Amino acid sequence: MFKPHLADQGSHIVVRDGTKGGRERVVQIETAYQRNVLAEAKSMVRGKTGHVGRVEHNLKQALDRFSNVCRRFGITKGGLGITAHGLRHQGLNDLFESIAGIPSPVRTTGDIASAIAAADRDKVDLARARVSHAAGHARLSISGAYIGGLLGRNQTLSPSQQRRMEDWARFLRLNGLQVRTDAEQIELDLLRERLLSMLSANE
Repeated sequence: MFKPHLADQGSHIVVRDGTKGGRERVVQIETAYQRNVLAEAKSMVRGKTGHVGRVEHNLKQALDRFSNVCRRFGITKGGLGITAHGLRHQGLNDLFESIAGIPSPVRTTGDIASAIAAADRDKVDLARARVSHAAGHARLSISGAYIGGLLGRNQTLSPSQQRRMEDWARFLRLNGLQVRTDAEQIELDLLRERLLSMLSANE
């Protein structure tokens, strides 16, 4: 269902067609490799509104073909020891680490709490927000399903931590919109000022 020409917004891609619940997905384009993959995808589709699947296939047929291609090239647990969904998790863990500057909890060897305590908490919070947003979720806590829990099974966020998570989530949501109302732009500016002030206070 991916339409590379329509999705390309320059610094990022925006995907709506085929997403779970129709929720918008925003993925940053941060490397030359990603840009080259996007350019190749564009060269394989018909017209500006074309998608990468075969036009004669319905969604079920397209999904079956995707699975068959993965099997053909060994992108399976029994082949290369990986799965398509596992690659998604890998990408989200890589994203967390590139922002937080520390290994994700599932990749941490040792005490997770100590690693988090030694890290820049604001960068960790931003990384969690970016992971949740990239995965297509509104809840920040869902990041734990991809990168592992930061607090342990029986602990919860404090009210101030929860507010900070909600601020990051809302900021990323508004910042990813192509068109914003005046009220949304004002809210985005206020959130940016508050979050930058918080980051500066912790430097």
